[in-house]
Amino acid sequence: MVEQKLILLLAAQISSTDQAFKPYKLKISDFIKITGNKHNNYSEIEKIVIELKEKNLRIVTLDENNKKTIINTSWLSSSRYTECLLHN
Repeated sequence: MVEQKLILLLAAQISSTDQAFKPYKLKISDFIKITGNKHNNYSEIEKIVIELKEKNLRIVTLDENNKKTIINTSWLSSSRYTECLLHN
C-alpha cells in the first residue's frame, strides 16, 4: 500500500504537456505527512524505493497491425536521497 501511494504521488507530478521524462522530487517528510503514517521512517522509505527499482513493470500494447509489443522496465529508473540537516 505504501508503494502504491509513493507511485501515485510521483505520477501526479507528470504533466500531459511533458515532452520527456524528467526528474521528479518528493520530500520524504512530505510523503510521511501525506500518508499520515508515522511508522514510515527514512530508512523504511529508502527500502521501499529500492524495491520499486527492482520490481518489473510489464507494459503490453498492440500496434496498428495488431502485433503485440512488450516493454519490460522498472517502476523507478533511479532515486537520489539527499540528507537533510536539522537546525535548532
